Amino acid sequence: MNDLPSPAGPNKEPSFEVLAYEGVDSTQDTLRQLLNSQGKGLDDPARVVWAQHQNKGRGRMGQTWACDSGQGLLASVHLRPALPLKQAPEWGTRLALGVAQAVEAYRPGVQVLLKWPNDWVNAQGRKWGGLLIESQVQGPLLQEALVGFGLNLLQQTFPEELPWATSLLLEQESWAKQSKRTPPEAPKAGDLLHGILKEWAWALVPGLEGLPQDDWLQKSKERLWGVGRRCAFDGPEGRCFFEIQGLASDGGLLVWNPKRDQSLILRHPEYRLLYSQESVSEENIPV
Repeated sequence: MNDLPSPAGPNKEPSFEVLAYEGVDSTQDTLRQLLNSQGKGLDDPARVVWAQHQNKGRGRMGQTWACDSGQGLLASVHLRPALPLKQAPEWGTRLALGVAQAVEAYRPGVQVLLKWPNDWVNAQGRKWGGLLIESQVQGPLLQEALVGFGLNLLQQTFPEELPWATSLLLEQESWAKQSKRTPPEAPKAGDLLHGILKEWAWALVPGLEGLPQDDWLQKSKERLWGVGRRCAFDGPEGRCFFEIQGLASDGGLLVWNPKRDQSLILRHPEYRLLYSQESVSEENIPV
């Protein structure tokens, strides 16, 4: 079933075919099973699996993604980038940027920042969503990808094991309080999903021609969380501390290494920017 009109318009061929489920083990796994059973013709619209609940939701690097039923936006999209592998980080950053822009268009006044490589956080670094890209590589190309994302929408409290979490509802309530405005109605997952797919319409065109000629890198730099701040990372040699300077054009994170007095570019997943930054201060950073 196609529960959402195509971003191209209700009277045109759908760019995306959205399949809605009450609950699944994982939107990524459900989408993969669907593609394996029904095929994936080149002329087919991009399939989207959207669920109210996941029993075994996954995040990056083997982590889990937990969200109570109906409290978030949980979806996976099948895309065919057919891009050179060296363009893959840029492609992923563009997708993450599109989600940030869709959220802000849906809720003006709410700010969405990018936490490297592809999470969404508020100004304090509290996470409200993340992107998971599982790719199929053929030779020198990133041929296909299952792009999953989860966004916290309606949560008002979080478990103790998630001290660095927030939701769109909490953020818009905070914005309304600070600006002395009436909070907007609670966010609706279907409306936001449609906005995200509209932002991602460019990704339906395979190859380099699908990449818009815009200032995506500058837009991403402007949203990058932690710029000018010394942050904790996990790396090949354990815990390390760098000052975030910006993004490299290939998607790497540009940082300053105070121990060696030099700049360098970090790569994911070799380095992981941690969420537990509350203990990072000038007094306890090793020199």
